[in-house]
This record gives sequence, structure tokens and C-alpha cells, in this order.
Amino acid sequence: MGFRLSVVLVAVAAPLGAQTYADLTTVRGRPSAWGQVLQVRAGVLGSLAGEEDPAIGLDDEIGWDGHVYYRQQRFADRQATLDAYAGRDGAYLGVSEGELVGQDTQSRLELTVRYFPFYREGFYRDGDFVPTGRYEGLDYGAQLTFARELSEGLRMEFGPFFRRMTFDRNEDTPVNYVTPDDFSAYGVRAFLEHGTLVLDRVTGRPRDGFVLTLVGEREQNDASRRFGTVGIFETDLPSGLWRGRGHLEWYYQQSSLATWGLRVDGQISDEKDRVYNYDAQKPQGHLWVDGQLGLRLDFGQALAVEPFAQLQFLRIVDEAGLGTDQETFFGGGVNARFDFGDGLSLVGEYSFLENESRPPVSVTDDTFGEHRFFFGLEVRFAGQRN
Repeated sequence: MGFRLSVVLVAVAAPLGAQTYADLTTVRGRPSAWGQVLQVRAGVLGSLAGEEDPAIGLDDEIGWDGHVYYRQQRFADRQATLDAYAGRDGAYLGVSEGELVGQDTQSRLELTVRYFPFYREGFYRDGDFVPTGRYEGLDYGAQLTFARELSEGLRMEFGPFFRRMTFDRNEDTPVNYVTPDDFSAYGVRAFLEHGTLVLDRVTGRPRDGFVLTLVGEREQNDASRRFGTVGIFETDLPSGLWRGRGHLEWYYQQSSLATWGLRVDGQISDEKDRVYNYDAQKPQGHLWVDGQLGLRLDFGQALAVEPFAQLQFLRIVDEAGLGTDQETFFGGGVNARFDFGDGLSLVGEYSFLENESRPPVSVTDDTFGEHRFFFGLEVRFAGQRN
């Protein structure tokens, strides 16, 4: 089946305002509580499998996780903003400038790299994920975009991008599985974003409004080698590919204590886009939607607790490789943080999802499971609030 255009939304942003690589590369105009800040996050990240099967990646894993994030508005005495991020999920450097091509147009230069990506190809059988090809790689790229305000709160951003993808076998790669060849890709990417998000002036947490981001891209690449399970399911990566993804956050303050939060993320791509579709950092498949509905309870200015329910839907190539299957999974969890003033926060997160094929927690092994948790600290230096 070729690419079919539709609008799909799905949850990229981490709970309670934590910065992530995915959020920086997707959301364009998120309001920030900080004009300048250096934030360091460090803690313990774990994954637990309901039924362990290390041969296919289902295993308990506990490791370290964290990131360093720096933001500065009016960078280099100009109408520019600098965002720099380095974490387990990737590194990002972005500079947005309002004076380069005129006050009505904002330019943005972004450099990205992911140094620990895993790829997990497979299918679902009776709701259980069965991997057929697991490998790892490295990717890096650059993007230059130009944005204009179409109306108040509505912006359009467009520009070219380049990326380089390399792949390596590891101890999890089957003997009869051929990995993709290294390739370069280039194309154009467009963002359409509407935002009315309002942050609490004291805590910096989302209080009301929404941000909706839709992204579409056209890519050309020089991949040439057939890859997959030898003699069973081998294909070429098409030289031209369309992709779409989206992100929605919506908040409603019911009272001074309770704030509803809806976070939805999604993706649609060609079934033959086997590298992108089986990136282990997100749900596997060529179409997926992942949503969370939570109720954040603010106990004063310091403590915030957010229980949430989760629903995930996906479509993926079936076991025979001739059709598609669709799967629906349910889950939930709780996120909490305690702010010791502006400089220090204690953070805890736990979630459960019926889909065992969740993002890996290790940088050396592609292990996964239904349960996931994090516990750690966030420290902020030289913070200047907006």
C-alpha cells in the first residue's frame, strides 16, 4: 500500500514539562518559563517485562538516564534564541533568529544527532510482539527553516533538511538478517502549528490552552541494498518517501488544585519505509496513535502529581508480509515532581502499557517490557524566568 494522506495525532512531550529530544525537534513555538537556564537531569531509568524472554529482548533492565539542557534568549546580543540539549535520546543544537531575513520571518538552524538508536523490526502475533530483525546505528543531520505568523498563534515553517544514517549489526541481529546499507537523505519539511498554551507564572507548569503541531516531509535517499530476512522478507527502501506526524497538548484548569491534560502523538508513513517504521524509540508500524489523559493535582507550589490513562493504536505489516494488522493497547501510570524552589526538583515517573515493545532504556542493549519507571533529580543553574 502506498502512502495515503491523512491527519493523525499521537504523545511526544514528557510529562510535567520535562524537556526531550523529540519535543525539541517537533514543537516549534512552545512558551518557556525560562529566558535563560542550564538544567541537568540525572536518575535511574528502568524497564520490567511481565514475562522475561531475553532472546527476543524481553528482559528487566535498570540503568542511568538524564540530560543537560541550556536555553538563552537574546543570544549574542541579538533577537535570537539558543537551545542546546544532550541526553540519552540524542543531542540537539538550535538557533532561531528573527532578524536574518526580516522581522516578519524567523529563521531556524538545527543540528541533531542520535548516537544510541536501535531498530526493532517484527510483527504482532496474538497481541505479542515477535522481532525478526534487530540492529543499531547512528544518525545525524541538519535543517534550515523559515517561519511566518499566519495569524495570532498560528505559524507556518518550511525548509530543507539533510540526514546521514549508518547501521551496524549487534549480538541481537539474526544470522540470516541483512541490515540496511548506510545512506544519505535530503528533502523538505513543513510545520503547521497553532498554540494558545499558558504557563503558570509561579510554577511554570502548563495551566490552560493547547499546542497543536502537524509535520509533513518529503525525502529522497540514496539507499540501494535490499535488506531483511534472507529468502523470506527482503525489500528495497524506496528512494522517495512521504511522512507525516503530529503532536497535541491540551490543558484545562478545573480548579486551583486540578488541571486536566491531554497529550496525543501520531505518525503515518509508507509501509515500505522499514527503517523509519521500526525505529525502537517509538511504536513500531506505519501508522500509530498514542494518547494520554491525565489529571494533574498541584498541592501548593511545590508538589505536583499526575495520574493518567493511556491508549495506543497501531497498524503494522503482518507476519506474512502481505497485509497489515492493527493492534490496540491500554495502559496508565503516574508522574510526580517536588520542586525545592527554582533550583532543584525531585522527579518520579511510572507507566504500564500492554504493548511490550516499548522504547529501550539501555544504551547498549535493546531490551524492553511493559513496565517503565524513572526516579531522579533536576538541578537548574543561572535561571532567569520570563
